[in-house]
Amino acid sequence: MIHKAANQMEDLLNNYTKLLKFKSIDYKMVDMNEIIEESIEISAEFLQRNAVEVFFDKKYTTLKTHANQAYLRQVFVNLIKNSSEAFPNERSERNILISTDIQVDRIFINFIDTGKGIPADNWDSIFDPFITSKSEGLGFGLPFVKNIILEHRGDIKVMDSSPKGTHIQIILPQ
Repeated sequence: MIHKAANQMEDLLNNYTKLLKFKSIDYKMVDMNEIIEESIEISAEFLQRNAVEVFFDKKYTTLKTHANQAYLRQVFVNLIKNSSEAFPNERSERNILISTDIQVDRIFINFIDTGKGIPADNWDSIFDPFITSKSEGLGFGLPFVKNIILEHRGDIKVMDSSPKGTHIQIILPQ
């Protein structure tokens, strides 16, 4: 796990350097299923610490798209981490469901948790920098996520949220 996390950090650093130097992101054909599975593996420690279980509903054998693997992996790690920290202490059902679907030429990736939810007034602002409900952190995680998804010509939005959980959807071109 340490080796995978170190490789992820190295990939991110290399990608950030290229982005700053050349103002571009390297894209190649990747399998979204692999990226999601790797993200779940990297997230294992804080999932265990927060007693959260992740279920990946893998509907397709492969789910190919042009993307930057390191950036998307970090997007999924950030979303899993945020969800894993969004459970009230007394909540016994502590699950995150990740599912994928294809409609025409778009890939839909759904993150559905059973956490405490996001008030409807905050749905748009959670993707703004410096906005956080946590005592620790600077509020850069979800703005990073939104920026990377937009760089991939996609979109991310809160589909639904209540005190019983939150549904965030990412849409990417296939």
